[in-house]
Amino acid sequence: MPSRYLPDNDHVVRIVPWSLRYKSEDNSVGYGPVGGAFRLRDTETYLSSSWCEYFYGSFQETLRCVLYAMMSTRKIGGKACLAVARVSELHAFANGRNRKLRIVHEPEVDNVSHVALRRWRDFVDDDLEELALDVWSEYFEVKDVDLYPESECVQNQWSD
Repeated sequence: MPSRYLPDNDHVVRIVPWSLRYKSEDNSVGYGPVGGAFRLRDTETYLSSSWCEYFYGSFQETLRCVLYAMMSTRKIGGKACLAVARVSELHAFANGRNRKLRIVHEPEVDNVSHVALRRWRDFVDDDLEELALDVWSEYFEVKDVDLYPESECVQNQWSD
């Protein structure tokens, strides 16, 4: 099956646990992700994410569908957030460092919206921190996303 690269205007979403978020001094308020939220483990060959526009609906509906798809594969803590990045901004960041990033739809049995960000290992810690602050800068609290409008989480006609 040929690779399905995501369109530039689409969005990818990554779960960020509480431990990988910026927090207030008293640890009572969580903010966006730290760079470490995007670091690969030694055994990983790509960064896992999910594709918002795989599903049909408003942005809030698709974000909720992505959350539910990700929840079917792992436990997500109540203080986690979803970090969102636009595909074009990820490519621009990589291109600015003379790197070629591949953002590929690779559905999994439990998460049909799964995406692999390939060639991610080329990024160093300083890059990851900048990505967290400037590219994955939009984030949503999991507890709030669960309150977004429901939809049937139907596949978009152009995502196949």
